[in-house]
Amino acid sequence: MPFFLRLFLVLAAGLVWATAQAAEFAHYYEYAFFVPGSSTQDLAARGKAALPVLSRHRLVEPAVLLRWDGKGLPPLALERRSMPLAEVRLNRLGDTGEPLAQLLRVQPWETVEMLVVMVGVPAQLDVPAYIEALASSVAVGKALRSPAFADIETGDLRRLDNLEARLHEGLRGGRWPLSPSNPPRLTTLGGITEFEALPDDGLRTHGLRKLCLPDLLLERTTPGLAPEWLIGAAGNLLIAGKVPPTAGTVMTLRTDARELVAELRSAARHGGTAQLRLVRSALQPGPVLRLEIEGPPGAHEYERQMLFFGALMKPRHPDLAEGQEQALLRAIAQARVRARELRDRLDTLRAAGTRVFFARRTEILLTRLREGEPPPPVWHEFVEWTDEGRLRTHRWKGDPRDGGVAERRHEPVTIKGRSTAFFELELPEGEVDDVLVVDARGQAKGGEVVALIRQMAGETPSRLRR
Repeated sequence: MPFFLRLFLVLAAGLVWATAQAAEFAHYYEYAFFVPGSSTQDLAARGKAALPVLSRHRLVEPAVLLRWDGKGLPPLALERRSMPLAEVRLNRLGDTGEPLAQLLRVQPWETVEMLVVMVGVPAQLDVPAYIEALASSVAVGKALRSPAFADIETGDLRRLDNLEARLHEGLRGGRWPLSPSNPPRLTTLGGITEFEALPDDGLRTHGLRKLCLPDLLLERTTPGLAPEWLIGAAGNLLIAGKVPPTAGTVMTLRTDARELVAELRSAARHGGTAQLRLVRSALQPGPVLRLEIEGPPGAHEYERQMLFFGALMKPRHPDLAEGQEQALLRAIAQARVRARELRDRLDTLRAAGTRVFFARRTEILLTRLREGEPPPPVWHEFVEWTDEGRLRTHRWKGDPRDGGVAERRHEPVTIKGRSTAFFELELPEGEVDDVLVVDARGQAKGGEVVALIRQMAGETPSRLRR
């Protein structure tokens, strides 16, 4: 990969390194260890003296590593660098929030010293090589008494003990040391890779190439779903060597597999299974595979994802039959599609006299109806967007299609400096289960999820009515 693209990724991660090397992006990765204050010592010599005996790497000079052709044992090199602290764009640690200048005891205009551990990427998946490089890097950082390190590729800036902890953050959990039988977890906090947020709630990783694996990408996700665990589970399967890291691979996720249990834990559905496909992505820099979820013909992407997640996670509506649960998940997904399509028009619609209502927590509605209890307030009328990007709504009393009113308090209250006489709710898009649009003439569209729940409540066997 050209130098400018490598530098672009570093910039995007939040760090600017004046000494970036013009080398292939996939050639090696780097950890930089900051040294407090100014130092006249030979940092490279101190780092080399602290290195353990290497069996999966060979110690070389930086120039040799840069010329490495990818054959033989991966090289490992140490290089001293310095730069003005002002050029380190990420100036606070990601795990503690501490200012980097304070830790290093330097002023913003002063120069900071660092020793960079450069590690060649192996030719194929090699967990022992990753563990050896990680342990060697920790040993170098401790020998230098470095308070913080940076992963130059991902922009991860943290305390040194965070890097040391990664030696015990594997699929087995607890404090078991990493090993081929206990490989690292992808989603352990900063363990291997960092997530990059993309438009439309997409997500991709950076840093899996440390294990000679492609990064993973989920282009769009349904609001309310958690793509981190899905990418984490897929990454765990790749790291464990359970599936080939190639385009076209069909990956089966099972909730009894430790690679998935490590991410879902108690949220996993008993005996759940689902499949996805790895597809090459040409829209992202570096080797990246996109996770593609298949589903019923003609199903929207949100529907496919809801069914996929529903097959692996404990059901929101546990008393429904499987076919009912799937029908409800698809209906909720379709409602979220409409909500996403309306998001840029909500203010305009409201100004024209059209009212938009959102329903949430429909599982409570189903439970109340099934048990013969009065249903809770279902609908919330959109008022405005909050500064945090949530939907500010007024709780509605009754069904908007039959009239009803916004529910008022006995006395006004102050919420975030505003006085209001209504029961307000700030609703994230991910909690929207249904959408109802009522125009100025009273014509209504939507509300299919609530209607389906009312129908299902009547169809539910009486033995389920407590």
